[in-house]
Amino acid sequence: MRKKALLILIFVMLSVITLSGCSGNKQNKSVNEEKSSGAKEESVTMYLAESWPSSIVDPSWTDPIAKEITKRTGITVNVTTLKSEDADAELNMMMAADELPDIVVAYDDRKTRLISGGYVQPLDELIEQYGPNIKKNLSPFFDNWREDDGKIYALGNWNWNAPTKYALNLQINTLYMRYDILKELGYDKLGRNNEGDSFITVDEYMSLLDQVKDTYPKMAPVLIEGEDAYKTMIMSTGVQSRQNTVFENGKGYFLYDNPYTKKAISFLNRLYTGDYIPKGFATFKQEENEALLSNGEVFSALGNVSGLSESQAALSEGNDEKRMVMFYLIDNPEVKSIFANGYWGIGGPSIMVSKKSEKVEAVMRLFDYLSTEEGSLLVNAGVEGVTYNKVEGKNVPIDEVAKGYASWDTNVIKKYGVGGWFNIFPSLAGVDKDGNANDINAQKVFEDDKWVGYNNKDWQQFSYTQIVSGAGDLKKENHPEAFEALIKINGYIKDRMIKAIVAPNAEASEKEWGKATQQMKSDGLDELSTALEENWLKLAEALNKDPEKLNTVEADK
Repeated sequence: MRKKALLILIFVMLSVITLSGCSGNKQNKSVNEEKSSGAKEESVTMYLAESWPSSIVDPSWTDPIAKEITKRTGITVNVTTLKSEDADAELNMMMAADELPDIVVAYDDRKTRLISGGYVQPLDELIEQYGPNIKKNLSPFFDNWREDDGKIYALGNWNWNAPTKYALNLQINTLYMRYDILKELGYDKLGRNNEGDSFITVDEYMSLLDQVKDTYPKMAPVLIEGEDAYKTMIMSTGVQSRQNTVFENGKGYFLYDNPYTKKAISFLNRLYTGDYIPKGFATFKQEENEALLSNGEVFSALGNVSGLSESQAALSEGNDEKRMVMFYLIDNPEVKSIFANGYWGIGGPSIMVSKKSEKVEAVMRLFDYLSTEEGSLLVNAGVEGVTYNKVEGKNVPIDEVAKGYASWDTNVIKKYGVGGWFNIFPSLAGVDKDGNANDINAQKVFEDDKWVGYNNKDWQQFSYTQIVSGAGDLKKENHPEAFEALIKINGYIKDRMIKAIVAPNAEASEKEWGKATQQMKSDGLDELSTALEENWLKLAEALNKDPEKLNTVEADK
């Protein structure tokens, strides 16, 4: 997950074989065996190098799940969260001082630096030695987690076995609009009675925005956060994309310099200069976004906006239809499917073991227990009688937890640990032999909340499975010049984009972005684009796919 990593609610109603913890031989004893004879009490240290996991757990290790983990395994985790807004600088200081704790959780470039710098160790042999349940239950995901050298350095957190159905929450880069306002305007696709009614063209969207300006003059037609809105516009073209790469007609491009970049920025500038977007949006914090959304002062959000999902409970209080619902923006009617990123069947590999850890066995015992069926139920559902109850043989979350999870209330998430720790530790979130998920709160949302089902229309048409494989990612050791260029460009490109969006007119916007492009070129854009193209082709080869069809959906087959 990225910094704005987003929670994806997934429910699977497919009967599979029971994934139960198994015992190993005398040398490879599972935690289940050990705890029956008294678990050894130990403490390990963990650093969360990302803002997302740091924001959803109580580092004191005193919530019901954390305490129960210690009770069952004898292991206490001393957690340190990200302290500053500069995650790179904070991690760099720890690496320079060689003071990494036993466990490190990091994403993307920070994870890459930890691996390439030798700060974390391969897990393959450790899994063989200490992780019989990891091997038994998580091995179907191993190929997704291998790096270019063929080794596993990080485990994924929530893992859904045999995913077949997907419930999508308000957390992906697409278009969100007020249901009640659409109903008042008589929008003809609102009922979603026909296949494809979840799609809306840019022209249709602009027509709705104009109607909102005329009918509700005090309401902001659009709220955006620059980067996510830009990505939504790129996705609307249906182009093949992954992380920093856009690929079309045999050529790879950097995300911020592809054939659709100018058009996307021009559109966003048009929204801004036409007073569709609130002035000052670029400085809004989550609290300001959430207040605008909760108070009903916004008609639509173009791309994911911080505070979006958190605002829905307050927005819809007293009127179930007064909420945001998802539509999938397409550039024109010819676009049949888009890459709605954030759509995963497994959690991205992010939890690693420090090279210098002296508690490797304890760390692996912890990971191994949480990879059992029993441990997975604990880390996903919590403690029976505290966070859920068994009703007629089915695990049912208590109301406070279920509602907190559905609205992603971080106070509730932290209080009980439900929703927090499964975004960090390895586990099975998917179904058991009876079709019930360990992530019982995601299951309840899917079953009970008609709006999740509403948002799930046409999923086969638009949602590509997110590729989480480490193969084909940009590595410093493989492409040092391109890697350096990416670091430089990422340091300023979002700010330069905002300047282009808020330029006073189309000509000034184009000029501003032209200067940004020249700066990217001087910082190694050509080398970066070449490396991204090579990696795209490499990934396609590893997955045995046509490079032009790396992302495919059921409707494409």
